[in-house]
Amino acid sequence: MDLYYKHAEELIKSGDAYMCLASSEDIRKSRETGDPLPDRRRSPEENLELWKKFPEMKKGEAVLLLKIDLKHKNSTMKDPAIFRIIDDEHARLGTKYRVWPNYDFQNSIMDGYLEITHRIRSKEFEMRNELQRYLQKLLGYKETHIYEFARFNMKGVLSSGRVIREKVESGELIGWDDPTLTTLAALKRRGFQPEAIKEFVVKTGITKNEATLTWDDLIIHNRRFLDDNADRYFFLEEPVEITIHDAPKKKFELNLHPTHRKGGRKFETHDKFLIDKNDYDKLKNNKVYRLMECLNFKSENNVYKYLDDSVNTYKEKGSRMLHFLPVSEKNVPVTIMMPDKAIIKGLAEPGVKNIKEGDVIQFERFGFARLDNKETMTFWYTHK
Repeated sequence: MDLYYKHAEELIKSGDAYMCLASSEDIRKSRETGDPLPDRRRSPEENLELWKKFPEMKKGEAVLLLKIDLKHKNSTMKDPAIFRIIDDEHARLGTKYRVWPNYDFQNSIMDGYLEITHRIRSKEFEMRNELQRYLQKLLGYKETHIYEFARFNMKGVLSSGRVIREKVESGELIGWDDPTLTTLAALKRRGFQPEAIKEFVVKTGITKNEATLTWDDLIIHNRRFLDDNADRYFFLEEPVEITIHDAPKKKFELNLHPTHRKGGRKFETHDKFLIDKNDYDKLKNNKVYRLMECLNFKSENNVYKYLDDSVNTYKEKGSRMLHFLPVSEKNVPVTIMMPDKAIIKGLAEPGVKNIKEGDVIQFERFGFARLDNKETMTFWYTHK
């Protein structure tokens, strides 16, 4: 703030800034017509005296204006305000200051003072570039190279920080990491990978053209990374117990990933299994089904009979592949938080206890999910 005040006084003394006591309405009309207000003719000495009294004035009683050109084609160059009174308490400095610089003034000075060579920002500030460069030149700083780009919005997703903050405070959103948002916090908690977000942004391109994208556009990139890295597990949303008659006792091990991380998922089965209700409701008589990586069975008059373990049998006669769990006390109750705020509870295979918080895995035939809380075995659903 000392630096800002120092530069303000320099501009007042050089005649490049003046204190204006006119109403905001009169200032607006002056900019519209190009006719100067009487305050514009005040001497630097008079302006400096008013500047010193500025902190004691009422809010709205005065502003410090930069003297440029009231007939300039760029509206931001028409004697813009560079200091005004704000009585709201500052987060760090409390009520120490009442006279505050505006964005263009502080931005120009801090870029120059900190020797920022390049600034990349969204294009709504494009009209302000000329003013900020003007200030840097006036105050003897090197000019910052500025590049603008357009925002891209996600269809149906909030992007306004102000609106998000209001909804968080009201409880409508659970936080800045609410699964319906595309904040980095929300994407991280859902299981979106940094590499996928980077690839998504880069391939979308940095241009000045506005773009509206969908969740599917982002999911395509994220799925590519998760397919290569996420371990696989079985999960049943609505387990239904079935008996497969004559099924032998088996001990076998499935792979955590189809192409790497072989083994790691140990199963013991006999004749009692759990399958998902959605699959159970679609079982038909005289059809052959396969429990994934386990065995084939046939439905006959609502009785399920073991056929064999051969994959070829399923390829020749099979109707549907099912994921499953053996009936066991070792199965793990899990909760999955969905993006639409729905809460899904079900059972997962025992191996999920080996997952670390923050790991993203794939529940076979259900989707990817990130372990959010290991103590409660709560996952956040990522996507299919």
